[in-house]
Amino acid sequence: MKRCAQCSSTKLAKVEETEEVHVGKWTFTATLPATRCTSCGETYINGEVLCRFEGYAARKLAELGIREGAAFRFMRKTLGMRAADLAELLSVTPETVSRWENDKNEVDLAAFTTLGSLIVDKLEGRTTTLDSLRAVHERTKPKSRSIRVEVPGAA
Repeated sequence: MKRCAQCSSTKLAKVEETEEVHVGKWTFTATLPATRCTSCGETYINGEVLCRFEGYAARKLAELGIREGAAFRFMRKTLGMRAADLAELLSVTPETVSRWENDKNEVDLAAFTTLGSLIVDKLEGRTTTLDSLRAVHERTKPKSRSIRVEVPGAA
């Protein structure tokens, strides 16, 4: 950023800004790098940084086992996943996901744990859980019963 979007000033300073995200009755807080216009006071936080903050808030929800509808919805949305797509991966109906997210039914433990694993994978740049879920749905079996497995560090 070279100019303030508010006043077009070039007088910008790197600062730290406290940001909050609210999920149901829970509030997550982080100090994030930001840019502040010294002319008008407008503060900007990079969108990627905000997305990572939300990802870590979602991870904390999973780690704390907060199986509430609002938490489940926030975690799903943090992944950028539609409810129908998550339902398909979990082998449930979209209505079931809706009932979980709206606290009509208790969030299924296995579904919550799986969603938490998807969050961790995303933050760590992996797709392990998603790949496993897709493989189960595709039901593709190897052509041979003999399967070679690579063991890192064993050679």
